[in-house]
Amino acid sequence: MNEEYKSYVERLNWFKDNEGIKQDKKLEPLEGKEHLVSAAKGIYKPKDIKFVLSIKITDSGKYSDGEFFSIIGNGRAFYYELEKSKNIIPSYSNAALIENIKHSVPVGVLKIIKQESKSEYAVLGCFYPLIMFKDRILLCDMNTFKEFSKQEIKNSCFEESRKLDLLGKSIE
Repeated sequence: MNEEYKSYVERLNWFKDNEGIKQDKKLEPLEGKEHLVSAAKGIYKPKDIKFVLSIKITDSGKYSDGEFFSIIGNGRAFYYELEKSKNIIPSYSNAALIENIKHSVPVGVLKIIKQESKSEYAVLGCFYPLIMFKDRILLCDMNTFKEFSKQEIKNSCFEESRKLDLLGKSIE
């Protein structure tokens, strides 16, 4: 494994190891100045890797994402609204998320709890992107992904989404 991917895996493990922790300070880069998130964007893709490392979700803001719902057993899933692009070609970050889906590579997920001069972050852990729609992506937790097939998870997510009216017109 080359150094870039080794670093990527170490940073992804940080999300797994810190799941459930809340931080009220800025997320500092790990040793070697390797970032965990983007300060400016919701999606962070390291420059030398083809995969997205992390995404941030918020309760407020211009994107409507991060509403969790239960799936198979104790599983958790949510939809993440993709970055808007005026081009026909998906944004660089959105295109990288497609690579995560193709290769079953999880992403670290943070939730911004409050947005003032300082933000508080909750580390939600690692989630697998499963399927991309026109304007959003469906993700599920690691344990569910390991225990059930992708099709079982997708079916459960769609069933729960219909119950909760999360699908909307954008996923038709």
